Amino acid sequence: MNLLDENIIKDQRLLLRNWRIPVRHIGYDIERRGIQDEEIIP
Repeated sequence: MNLLDENIIKDQRLLLRNWRIPVRHIGYDIERRGIQDEEIIP
């Protein structure tokens, strides 16, 4: 699983998913925008 920063554009996220690379995007798939690194559960 790859965790993408909230600054990654939507087109890049969709490209990765089209290549069947599992990703989760902060602010879209998980949590909220502006979450701090320390708040992300490993």
